[in-house]
Amino acid sequence: MSSGGKDYEVGYGKPPKQSRFKPGQSGNPAGRKAGSGKKRTSPAPDVLLPTREALTRRADRLVTVLEDGERHQMTTREAVLGALALAALKGGVLAQRTLIQLMQEEDERRYAKRDEIFTYWRNHVMQARAKIQMAQSHNRPPPTILPHPDDVLLEYATLTVSIIGPVNEEEAIQYAHIRRTALLCLELSRFHREDVHFDPVNLEHSRIGFWSIHHIDQMRLLPPRMRAISKEEDAQSLARAMGRRTKWEAYLRAECEAVGLPYFPHKRAWRTWELGELLSPAEVQAFIGTPTASALWRPPRCTGNRARP
Repeated sequence: MSSGGKDYEVGYGKPPKQSRFKPGQSGNPAGRKAGSGKKRTSPAPDVLLPTREALTRRADRLVTVLEDGERHQMTTREAVLGALALAALKGGVLAQRTLIQLMQEEDERRYAKRDEIFTYWRNHVMQARAKIQMAQSHNRPPPTILPHPDDVLLEYATLTVSIIGPVNEEEAIQYAHIRRTALLCLELSRFHREDVHFDPVNLEHSRIGFWSIHHIDQMRLLPPRMRAISKEEDAQSLARAMGRRTKWEAYLRAECEAVGLPYFPHKRAWRTWELGELLSPAEVQAFIGTPTASALWRPPRCTGNRARP
């Protein structure tokens, strides 16, 4: 046929022009409205799935199985899987294929779950560090974020996550108490004039005292980010040591009562030990250079006391 002096062949994909839909005209005006299609529904509860519930009950039932000449009690689920594995070991191709498929599906399920958990904590770390950086750029104190991003260890090779610090407010209070006790033990070491010193030639001969040992013991319980002693904290401790002794004693007595430590008035220097008496050579090497060690071995001016009686 022709239209407007030009040939127009009617065929597949070329309907007659007079029967075409006009722009804006629906091809099915009486059909289903947009958005009225089948919608996804949430998984049905177990009460509406009686077959699944029956299978679960049956799978959890205990049965007695003869295995390697001995009778063992196990769930039906374990017995069926054992029979399937035995058939696969005997060369059953269908059993081998079924068992491999089950193992692959379980591997994929575990991987998906581990990847989901890993992704959650990776996003937590990234978002937390972004918030801390934002606060620092505006000269504001960093927000309190639990767990702290530095306490979340991500192992990308195995998709594992380890948290080495507080994860909630209750644990944050406990860790703060431990750190307060550790700092107090360090100051008590100075107060009692423990003969602690660093021997750079023979590291195992470096000396350590009673309160400094307790300081280390408490520091070991803290995540690495909480072990460092700030310049302000060290300056405050030095100021108390250089002030009046009675005032320093009052402070230490109050702190000991607050954290639950016994307070002993200063009488004489307490006993000290060499690191070689307490640690192996490898442990001595690992200990030297840590924030704890650098806090213990201060220059003499930081451990002295010119307090007036």
